[in-house]
Amino acid sequence: MTQKEYTAYILFQRSCTAYIEAIRFFTIMLSNDFKTISSQAIGKQRMYIDPNVFIDMYELYINKLYDKFSGFSKFKGYIVCACDGSIVDLPNVTLTRQEFPLGDEYLLKEKRIRARVSCFMDVHSKHILTTKIVETTVNEINLAIEHLENLKQRLDITKLITVYDRGYPSIESMMKTIDLDSKFLIRLPKNVFRHPIKQMKTNDEIIKINLTNNRLSHFDDENLKEKARKMGRLEIRIALVDIGKEEPEILATNLTHDEFSSEDLKELYAKRWTVETGFDRLKNLIEIEDFSGTRRKIIEQDFYAHIFVYNLAITIKNHAENHITRIPQNKNEKTYY
Repeated sequence: MTQKEYTAYILFQRSCTAYIEAIRFFTIMLSNDFKTISSQAIGKQRMYIDPNVFIDMYELYINKLYDKFSGFSKFKGYIVCACDGSIVDLPNVTLTRQEFPLGDEYLLKEKRIRARVSCFMDVHSKHILTTKIVETTVNEINLAIEHLENLKQRLDITKLITVYDRGYPSIESMMKTIDLDSKFLIRLPKNVFRHPIKQMKTNDEIIKINLTNNRLSHFDDENLKEKARKMGRLEIRIALVDIGKEEPEILATNLTHDEFSSEDLKELYAKRWTVETGFDRLKNLIEIEDFSGTRRKIIEQDFYAHIFVYNLAITIKNHAENHITRIPQNKNEKTYY
């Protein structure tokens, strides 16, 4: 097979054995008679293909899609993304363990081999704009910052709002987002910024966070740390919103009162749940954990190829829904078809 055919072969897989996948590809895609080939030979040839082929593929696809249809999937003129991570199971063999080293938290609990997946998902269109699969020892906040830097090269992130859950209450990520002239909305744990939040007189106002040496010691970016040291204080907006629980949720953002009310912030945070359903689709429909090899290069090939297929499927799904969905004629009906 040519390099192009091997690349297509990886996209064409359906979680069967390498032998059956080869038969299907030769007979259906290439319309050739199948000739004997071993799984080892297929794996050897795949090692010549860089996983970046599939990263380029899904990123270029997203870039062209968002450039051609610049008006779709926006809230008040902003693209809204949810950032989150998930843990996926890898083949439980020694070679994979060596190439995806485990964190200390897994050494005593389980002997399963796992990797961390992090992504930015558009909460309206459901497309994955950027993603990465890494070992579990990599910090989620560092991955979020890496995603932002990636998107800055591809899209206008001044019109991007990134929504985070409680696992991302990082001053460094807030500072980085502001430094990149982008927007964030983070749900804070109760113990973060407790003292200045207690002094708030209303449920929605600007607070000042002292950028102490202790807080700056957690920064990985030295240039950003120096900027923060010169600033001395970080001003962020805190909104206490009622979502039906005993205590209000604490949302931190750099979105202004002029553009977004407290109710807007509440609505924006509620959209974050989309990323959870996205991971469910990836694991249960796209079957992203069914890797066809044990080496890191092949695992990354499978992962990023699946992301391209997922984005393509979501585009087709959105297009179909725009044509087949209708509002019931009877006003009393609440079901959409």
